[in-house]
Amino acid sequence: MIAGVLIPGGNYGTQAPLLAYAAMAFRRREVPTHHVSWQPPRGLDPFALADFVRVHVVAALATLEAEVPGATPVLVGKSLGTLAASLAAERGLPAEDFLARLSGATEAGPAARGSGLPTGR
Repeated sequence: MIAGVLIPGGNYGTQAPLLAYAAMAFRRREVPTHHVSWQPPRGLDPFALADFVRVHVVAALATLEAEVPGATPVLVGKSLGTLAASLAAERGLPAEDFLARLSGATEAGPAARGSGLPTGR
């Protein structure tokens, strides 16, 4: 069984169109889904942003594991949320849908390339 994790962008919530379509696809297939929500602080450097995303996604994965034990999380991220690709790669998670990769971000690149995840290139 899979479970969806929707990861927003910096100013683009999980209810906005791209992620809403992913949520609709999960819902139609009766896949349990967790929506990450956040308010990223302004002015963080790229490494701090990556840590910010990691903390939120790790918490979402823990919540999901408690709610749906044994489910395989599938991460779907938009812009800032694509920084979770390295976490997905580290954990060997399917993360096939990283939408609109964060411009200029390098954090996701090496880990995602090594995992077979899409890197936007």
